[in-house]
Amino acid sequence: MTRAAGFWTAWWRAFLIRRARKQTVVALSELDTDVLRDIGVPESLLGEAEATRRLDENRRAFWLWS
Repeated sequence: MTRAAGFWTAWWRAFLIRRARKQTVVALSELDTDVLRDIGVPESLLGEAEATRRLDENRRAFWLWS
């Protein structure tokens, strides 16, 4: 494998990991924080899910008032 092929392989794997994490955060943002704590979601994902939830609420509020 060439050096460039190794770079693109690593880049593609990193891309897939970031995409999977984003999909997980979006799915978790639909659940209540207490439920997430009960099932043992790590604090880092709890924070990201809360931030995603608040962003969605702000987008809806902005749309309603503009």
